[in-house]
Amino acid sequence: ESYSSTVSMDGCSFTFNSAATSGGGVYIITSTVSMDWCSFTSNSAKRYGGGVFCQSSTISMDGCSFVAKSDAWPLSGDAVYSVTSTTNVSNTYFNSTDGNQVEDGTSYAVSYSSVCPAGEYGVCVADGNFRSCKLNQCFTCPIGKYRKEAGAASESECLSCDLGKFNNQSAASTCSVCGPGHYASDASGDGVPSMAIACFKCPAGKYHDGTGYECSSCAAGKFSSQGSANCTACSGGKYSPSTG
Repeated sequence: ESYSSTVSMDGCSFTFNSAATSGGGVYIITSTVSMDWCSFTSNSAKRYGGGVFCQSSTISMDGCSFVAKSDAWPLSGDAVYSVTSTTNVSNTYFNSTDGNQVEDGTSYAVSYSSVCPAGEYGVCVADGNFRSCKLNQCFTCPIGKYRKEAGAASESECLSCDLGKFNNQSAASTCSVCGPGHYASDASGDGVPSMAIACFKCPAGKYHDGTGYECSSCAAGKFSSQGSANCTACSGGKYSPSTG
């Protein structure tokens, strides 16, 4: 139990505990608590929070696991019940998929994330109002995509490079700007509006002024060299009868 305290727990284990009211494994009131690499196995409570109950507190969980089902009242958080608290769950595994593992009795001030750095994502499964992550498993965002922040829980959180930007490396946290005279392309060399993996110079007779995703042809009477941001009018005594 923790009352009005600041507590740090590392490598702890709570197994086959029970509570007559709430918090089968841990009961937290008006405290700041961090749990790293703690395991909870088959804990139970008659009311709220079979594994953890926290009220008016700030709690962070990283690398923890709930490896066998804990029990509480229906919709009362078999694993964790948080009320008027801020609860941050990272890189934590729940082996039950009944949608009742984590409950917030107030306004869902519970956040979930993987342990993965920027440019990578974890393997987390959403079920009900919680996410269960495979511990310490990260994969790189593919080329053409990026992830600026750490903690991505699935590949869908890797974002496609925006218009006029590209990325040719996996695990990227940003995309690079092609800039005037160049266009962003896919693997085939075609200009694309997003998820570009390369940047090429516009060919002679075309230009790119930094807008759009394709090179445009020079109008009749104008010309350009490779990699041009605009076209130049033909000098006196010369002409260009066609576009491009």
